[in-house]
Amino acid sequence: MSGPFKQNGDKSFTSKIKFVAWAQSMDLLALVSEANHVSIYRINCEKVWEIEDAPQEAEDSPIASVAFSPDGSVIAIGFLNGFICLHEVESKRRLFRYKVKASITCLYWYGNVQENSYKPPQFPIFKDEVSQHLPELSAFTKIYGITASEEEQEEWEEFKQLMHQNEFSILLTGTENGAVHFFTYGVSPLTHIKLNRFTKVKVEKILNVHLSQDMKSISTICQVVSEEGLSRIVLVKLNCGMIEEHEEQIQIIAQKFMNLLMCSQYLKSSLSKIKEVFETTTRQMDGKIAKLLEAKKKAGGGDLVNDFLRLLLYGTKSDEMEAFFMRDNQERAIKTISRLLESYYSSMHKLLIKHIQSAAEISIYEMEDLRSMSQRVEEFNKLNFDNHLIVKSLKFAFLIHYKANEMSQVINKSTDNSKAFFKWFYNTILRHNEETGPSELTKMSHQEIDKVTEFLMDSFYPAEKDNISNFHLERVAQYLRNEPLREDLRVDTDEFNKFLQDNHDILEYLGDDDIFCVSSESSLVQVCLNFRQALYECIENFAISLGENINLENVINLSKPAVIEELNVNRISVCQWTSYDDDGCILLGSYVPRDQVQLCCFVKQSSQYQGKIIHFNDFKSYGKCDILSISHYNDRILTILLKQSNPSLGCILLQFDVTSLVNWFHVDNELPIEGQM
Repeated sequence: MSGPFKQNGDKSFTSKIKFVAWAQSMDLLALVSEANHVSIYRINCEKVWEIEDAPQEAEDSPIASVAFSPDGSVIAIGFLNGFICLHEVESKRRLFRYKVKASITCLYWYGNVQENSYKPPQFPIFKDEVSQHLPELSAFTKIYGITASEEEQEEWEEFKQLMHQNEFSILLTGTENGAVHFFTYGVSPLTHIKLNRFTKVKVEKILNVHLSQDMKSISTICQVVSEEGLSRIVLVKLNCGMIEEHEEQIQIIAQKFMNLLMCSQYLKSSLSKIKEVFETTTRQMDGKIAKLLEAKKKAGGGDLVNDFLRLLLYGTKSDEMEAFFMRDNQERAIKTISRLLESYYSSMHKLLIKHIQSAAEISIYEMEDLRSMSQRVEEFNKLNFDNHLIVKSLKFAFLIHYKANEMSQVINKSTDNSKAFFKWFYNTILRHNEETGPSELTKMSHQEIDKVTEFLMDSFYPAEKDNISNFHLERVAQYLRNEPLREDLRVDTDEFNKFLQDNHDILEYLGDDDIFCVSSESSLVQVCLNFRQALYECIENFAISLGENINLENVINLSKPAVIEELNVNRISVCQWTSYDDDGCILLGSYVPRDQVQLCCFVKQSSQYQGKIIHFNDFKSYGKCDILSISHYNDRILTILLKQSNPSLGCILLQFDVTSLVNWFHVDNELPIEGQM
């Protein structure tokens, strides 16, 4: 190789490379092979890591596109079946995955990397200060033999990782149904648009999408199909000045939504952890009383509760209970079971207070911030905030906190009941063995007898199989099911209502929204799911209202109508340069027909687009060439990479000054070349 370019290295691959993405800020290359592997290399061809196994949801789906975040810390991998996976570049750890409703065709990750682009904040009052007032969400630790899985531990931490990107960024996703989806920080849905609303013909698929650096315009290259079945390639230009005009407000709102999504995921993981503790509790208790259950089964089944109540009220024992008492070391076994049950109650209580209520408090704080924004007409009215949906989400956030407190009271009561039960049972075993225990343990009050009865009625119920009773904590269990509570727990709310009545300032601030309404019928799982659904309704409503402010600027044909088989759509790309001095805009999109290499250039002047096709006649001697890539080296220099028909001849690199396009636009001439390889 000759010329001013120095070769850093070369690398051979066992599988053909489909496409390449470059992280300019990190000098990294992402290579996607036909074997559906993603490899990250440094510019000296040193391999960083490789992903060979796709996630289970996209195991049989080919990779459609990849894109690096602006700071190069995250890579997005889009699969043809609609799944998007975000991986940390440094460790290849998967941070997040989600799905759009159609096959993915392209990805583009926008970041505001303009020089001197800093603007002083207009709304410092809405700076996120939740960490100054509320504790951060705690990591899941090992709790009495139950350890959070790695995936469960990371599911909520991924949001924090993605939010800590250096710059505000937007991931644009093009799909086969002609839609473009916007995700702030690559995760939180910002808006989505369907190009069919702007075109008279059906948009078959989006081939490429690009957001200008000033955030004022979106360029998409699409394949459209007419009613006659003919296809053509078009460039659709959209005006999204609303996003640029309200960039700071959108960034604030996106940050709030990200925090809320993180809390929602954290609540899901916390509930999963509580269910795991609960299931372990019942499984362990079933194991401890297995002998007694087995004896009941051999005797023809029956209700174990009746045996305990008969022993409690009349002191008479069934044959199975008599055999249970005859075994050795039952006193020690009862103490072990009592301590075990108490420890599990304590674990669930800690999870409720430390995790569920903490996430609910942060959610209430963030939703109240959004509610305040929706009432500031001057700054946020154009974004069409729906205050009703925000209040709805805020109600469910409060209900999560309330239900966690309610369930905590139930656990405290169940703990007292279990202590009374095991105290009574321990005394019963001592009397059966004609032994005496400490005086403080042998005395049982009427109140404790009532607690024993409550524990028996709550903890044992007839199973569907074998007609025997299994251990089950029904009062706690009903909070962990996705159905209304079966039992009215008569939790006292008068104190809270009295607090609201005594503080008229709070009621006046709340207005008629009735945020602190109490639903006694809903379980904790139900209110968490309702909060998640209401949150997504908020995000979707905001996305729709923002998308409605994106308008069509122009539709430009890049090819003549043809049958789909005759269209060469393998090498279509778009890049954009904007002149901030005169608000003129130069768009450059490459379209490669079968018989020649050409570049389609469009110049916006006085709100109108003029187009011209530029042929690279200087390179006829090289034979047929193919445009591999087109990109901006910087704000001034456009770089085009040409591949010659003979692989042994290598590639040709063209660079020229894009500002000269304005001067050359009215002249039929070839462009001046700055350098070539």
